[in-house]
Amino acid sequence: MNTAMQLWRHADEPPDLFSQIDRTARSDVAMQDAYNTWLNPPPPSAQSVAQEREINEITQRAAAAHAARDQSWLEFIDGLRKDPNQLRGVRPTANGVDKRLYHLWLLLSQTVDANTCYAIDSVAPVEPMLGAEVAAALRDALIQHWRLWRPRLKSTRATDEHQINSLDCMGIAGVSLEARTRRRWAEQLSPDEAILAANYATLEINGFPSWFAELAGAKPAEVRSVLFREVAAELADSEPRSRYEVLEDLSRADNPIVELMAPALFEELWRREDLAPSALRPILSIVVRGLREDRQRLAECAIARFNGTGEARIGGLYLGAAFAIDSAAATDALMARLDTLQAGAQTALVEQILPSVFGTDVRSESARLVLTFASLERLVGVAFRTIRVEEDRNRISGHGYSPDERDDAEQARGAALNQLVGTPGRSTFNAIYRLAGNPDCPIPGTRLRELARERAAQDSESAPWLPAEVVAFEQTAETAPSTSKDLQRVALRRLNDMQLELLH
Repeated sequence: MNTAMQLWRHADEPPDLFSQIDRTARSDVAMQDAYNTWLNPPPPSAQSVAQEREINEITQRAAAAHAARDQSWLEFIDGLRKDPNQLRGVRPTANGVDKRLYHLWLLLSQTVDANTCYAIDSVAPVEPMLGAEVAAALRDALIQHWRLWRPRLKSTRATDEHQINSLDCMGIAGVSLEARTRRRWAEQLSPDEAILAANYATLEINGFPSWFAELAGAKPAEVRSVLFREVAAELADSEPRSRYEVLEDLSRADNPIVELMAPALFEELWRREDLAPSALRPILSIVVRGLREDRQRLAECAIARFNGTGEARIGGLYLGAAFAIDSAAATDALMARLDTLQAGAQTALVEQILPSVFGTDVRSESARLVLTFASLERLVGVAFRTIRVEEDRNRISGHGYSPDERDDAEQARGAALNQLVGTPGRSTFNAIYRLAGNPDCPIPGTRLRELARERAAQDSESAPWLPAEVVAFEQTAETAPSTSKDLQRVALRRLNDMQLELLH
């Protein structure tokens, strides 16, 4: 009955529906009571009347404030349209910034997701509200702001202080607008301006702004000095941090920035042997990716640090870096260490190393290291021997969980096998057959031999022929190679021809 009366009310109370409800209500005592309550509701209590009066007053005050705010915006924008240049003359002070510029920036920032970036590089979203002239004046004022304001850097804050000043965010937007609208802007900056722009870049959320790579290319010395100062401040803390924000941003930065900082960070790594794992991981990622010289020295350093530590997590990070440079030497070091450990310690060590070499579903960017085939085959054997399938976690389908080191290692073990099976060549065919005879490998021999045959079938296939190549083969009995494998076959046949001519 309640539902029927609500439908009747929402349908503008049609008489024919009311008659149907009235007839139906008379057929049941409970429905009749509910029906009568709708038609003759009890008088509201004094408390209900007071609450309703208070709600109405609050609603009226809110509506009046909303209307006043709308009117103030209309008057504000109208005044700016009459004189857009008034924005270009505002200057920040030690106590803040002109409220006109602040509120316009706040309006602009609401057109993007401020939780993902501060680097707003266009005023186009506010042009329909402000007009083209006022939007252009806003852009120029923000560009002027970043040069006049001095941001508060992470290195000057307390470790637990993460709040960023809105005026710093305005500065990041100002640099971004200039980088977007002025060609070769970075080359035209003075050294002091380049340092200031780099300071703003370290405050961006979720990594560096898109313009930072251009700045690093045009002003490398200034950018390096700023970044190294911030990194040094992070590493100088007496207590290890849970996150090293600047280092993590660097590890995800564009190649010009990583290559710029890698040599200095390698020297810092060489000098320090007590880095916390949360700092060591991004530093190793940066130097492995960005170092162009001294790579063999880096590999030797990483292996020496691996040999000198008994902590599996730190050793895994160092050896993972060594695998990225010299997989044969890293494999030898791993095998030598495993020979000295008990079964449980072997598993703990390999759990740390496998994901850094082969990646996981979550961290696939760390996969695809260039390994020698011998190292790859040995690592697959180690993976099955130490990360045993019968000890895998049985994750129930449909239930959420947070992957841990064991989950990552299990996925990396599968990635290692896939990389081995997916490597073309007769060596892979032979390796799969050897794996079939490995007692530590739980995969049935019939399945492995099937994979070996599939590998051989794929390797035996040449590239598909084009129609013109069929005609050429009919005329010359030869085809032009179209893949590296075809070219190899041609070269081998030519060598056979030479041998035949030399012998006969």
